[in-house]
Amino acid sequence: TAKSLSKHAWGLDYCDAEGSKIDLTSEALAAAQKDQDEDLNRLLYVALTRAKQTVFLGIPDSENAVSKLLHGRDVDALGVHHSTLTVPNADTSRQAFVPPTEKIARLQQPKIPSWFFRSFSTLIKHDAHLDSARGADDEEVVTTEFGLNADWHKLPGGTETGQFIHDILEWHAQAHREDTDIDRLINKRWPAHLDLSHAPLVGQWIRQILSVELYPGVSLNQLGVSQKRPEPQFELPLKPDLRAQTLFNACRAFSWWEPLEPPIDQPIAGHLIGFIDLVFEYQGRFHIIDYKTNYLGPNDSSYGDVQLQAAMQRSFYPLQAAIYGLALHRWLGSRLPDYDPDRHLGDVTYLFCRGIHSNNAGLWRRPLETPGILALEEQCLCTR
Repeated sequence: TAKSLSKHAWGLDYCDAEGSKIDLTSEALAAAQKDQDEDLNRLLYVALTRAKQTVFLGIPDSENAVSKLLHGRDVDALGVHHSTLTVPNADTSRQAFVPPTEKIARLQQPKIPSWFFRSFSTLIKHDAHLDSARGADDEEVVTTEFGLNADWHKLPGGTETGQFIHDILEWHAQAHREDTDIDRLINKRWPAHLDLSHAPLVGQWIRQILSVELYPGVSLNQLGVSQKRPEPQFELPLKPDLRAQTLFNACRAFSWWEPLEPPIDQPIAGHLIGFIDLVFEYQGRFHIIDYKTNYLGPNDSSYGDVQLQAAMQRSFYPLQAAIYGLALHRWLGSRLPDYDPDRHLGDVTYLFCRGIHSNNAGLWRRPLETPGILALEEQCLCTR
């Protein structure tokens, strides 16, 4: 930025690799211009990458950050994943510009390269189905009236609450923890959207989640540290011609699979990545736990078997469970010399944390059956 230091002198205030400078020489003009261009490019990057659905990009005739980004190319030559609008001249000083959204053609999806990394959410989300395909990781925000003697059913639902509970459970699985450590961590990581007076209730809730009987005589707080692996990451190389429908069809090899169709049969080539909440070993078999704090209703009866199955289907969680099983299969196959899916694979369990006092303890559990795992591997993954 050029700044007048007096009637007869100009100084340039800019930043370079050595820090902030004020330079009175004419040679500083290029350095100051470079600094300004970099600032504008950073602002342009933010503007282009923060929209959820559509970006309206004005391209004036004069030179600016956008024109420099195009390097003289016509915007129509950039690809098929955009639409061009011609906007008539308007006096923007008197009225705000309203984008003519009704004239926008539906954007075509660009071709996904083979190295594209996608998560489970991208399998069930698509621009054309944002309303009908809610992401599995985006829990519905629920606000309830929280009075005296209330339980965790009354705690607000949503991603923030879910992440808070998940973080505490992940932390607990990483090492041996004393009971008093739980309260200290709850207070340390307390989220801003919850009233701190609810901290004792959350502490009680966490302890009861850890005490849920997963198998006879086995709960999370009874498993040794060496038996648990929190948050293992996976990366699955998908076949280059794979489509969503093929993935869903392969899951039919599981005996427990109920009819479920993809929101849209889109290409899903690339690498499927993600994290499993918890893998643990029990009696020689390896099992998966996924924590869910979804709000299904105001009391324990809202978390019966029928309600859990409906929630699973609604959020496409059975597909997620199958993918987790496939990831565990690949992971064990690369680490156990004598790996046999019939002997080593256990169950995948979704623990609905608000339903731990229901008749099923909030547990949706299904076996990781070898035919289903092998069908997914053969039909959907690249060879090892």
